[in-house]
Amino acid sequence: MGEKERGNVRRAALVLAGCGALFLAAWVLLIRPAGDAPDDLGATPDRTPATPAKIRIALDEYPNAWHAFIFAAEEMGFLREQGVALEPVVAGAGRDPLRMLDEGKADLALASQPDVLLARNEGRPVVSVAAIVPRPLVYLMVPKDSPIHAPAHLAGRTVVLSGSPVHEAMLGTMLDSVPGGRPAAEMVTAEVPVAGMLLDGRADALLGPDIVDGKERLEQAGLELRLIEPMLYGVPFYYEKVLAAEERALAENRDLFGRVWTALARGFEYVEQHPAEAARRLAGAGVFDGNPAWTVSLEQLDERLPFMRADAGPFGVQDGKAWKETEKWLAGRALIDPSLNADDAFLDLAAEDGDR
Repeated sequence: MGEKERGNVRRAALVLAGCGALFLAAWVLLIRPAGDAPDDLGATPDRTPATPAKIRIALDEYPNAWHAFIFAAEEMGFLREQGVALEPVVAGAGRDPLRMLDEGKADLALASQPDVLLARNEGRPVVSVAAIVPRPLVYLMVPKDSPIHAPAHLAGRTVVLSGSPVHEAMLGTMLDSVPGGRPAAEMVTAEVPVAGMLLDGRADALLGPDIVDGKERLEQAGLELRLIEPMLYGVPFYYEKVLAAEERALAENRDLFGRVWTALARGFEYVEQHPAEAARRLAGAGVFDGNPAWTVSLEQLDERLPFMRADAGPFGVQDGKAWKETEKWLAGRALIDPSLNADDAFLDLAAEDGDR
């Protein structure tokens, strides 16, 4: 197959993602000519067994710079060295990636730490195996010239929410922190893109879009923003993105999941140490072609990598204290049963990887 035909196949695969699913099992065969990586970039020789184990990772949104470590692990051969073939899958707009674990359509899924606890509260046996973004990214957003500087200033104001029960709990916690009584703010859950209500003045504040991608889109639309940090007003430092697995599959294939994490951690290390080269190689690989929202650049990686680094320990490490604090907070907001034990909701593959 010639290079032109290879490119056509690659673009055709990406067009399918617009319909809600992205299957790139053949991607590795199309994008990496043998021997094209300099030795000092950490590329590994191809040691793929005759039939590598397929690992399906449900992304929390369409491919972007947050996912660079996953694609780098495939592009640089780290997954193949562990006898694994990657198949990224996009849950699609409005779809919960954790549901794909329930349905047997994915082996790993990106989701938030609170969403893992909410799922377990529903009896769904999902377990976090690594913290990908170990800090919250959702802040209260107001126009830069707004008189709102703290939750107390929300009295008589309209706050638009994205519809997540976790975001509603965040705003409620912030309002309840105000000395002298909770301000009477109007909460509106928008069925349409929530940013529009802040842009056209129908809302005074917004909580839902994150402080990286969401803030960037709003500012590109011409609205300068001020951010108000929920963690200053009683919201715990939860994990914005974790990698989760189904409990039984994890127990039955512990070694496989451990090998997958070893490769993904090496993918993050590569992206962190060589961001410019990672951006160039991943953009050239075609993963982010076909849609202007699917991009990866050095600037995007530089902006996101600090949020992904652990305060202490290796990439992906999880802290039992953070899980207990988030459990206590969600139980206090009546989102989960007080009997739910957060210790059962995570397994620290990053710490185990360090012990290998």
